[in-house]
Amino acid sequence: MAHGHEHGHGHGHGHKFRPERAGRLHSAERDARQHWKPLLDLLDLKKITAVADVGAGTGYFAIPLAQALAGQGEVYALDTSAEMLAILRERVGKIRNLHVIQTGEPKLPLNDASVGAVLLINMLHEFNDLKASLREVRRILRPGGIVVVSDWKKIPTSEGPPLEVRFTEDEARAALESAGFCSVTFHDLYPEHFTFTCLIAAENKSS
Repeated sequence: MAHGHEHGHGHGHGHKFRPERAGRLHSAERDARQHWKPLLDLLDLKKITAVADVGAGTGYFAIPLAQALAGQGEVYALDTSAEMLAILRERVGKIRNLHVIQTGEPKLPLNDASVGAVLLINMLHEFNDLKASLREVRRILRPGGIVVVSDWKKIPTSEGPPLEVRFTEDEARAALESAGFCSVTFHDLYPEHFTFTCLIAAENKSS
């Protein structure tokens, strides 16, 4: 995982970000390409008490999110990569509301309806089974919960995953709607990444 680099047809490409490139996840270049603040601004942090960052990697989004929720909410940083999470644990310091957890795939180690928001940042192309992973996201979300999805546009870029594993914006929207999410809304935040927010559709909650 790791906010790095499946294609939107149910079965994923599972193209994983390599841990040896972890230094790129916290850099001035990353700030310029996909800064954490515009994404976190999509969340109403005054109403959220728990967030899951799926594919948290070394904590580029999870750490500032936990700092913003200090004293009022918990952040669960999930990743399949032990190497990435080891780096994240070193970075956590005294942040007490950030919980670093190694996960399998697609099963997530959180209870049903346990979080109010889920971040899926540069993750669509990484999932081995997109449909199953999105079902898990729905399972852990509370009624009315929000998902923030941001991923590489299917355009040539100097960084990022191969073009053939990337999603178009239409493919990403279709995958989210097919998984039972509603109010899928596009946000024009970055030149090289598309961003969507969507809500849980109560009638499709169980799976």
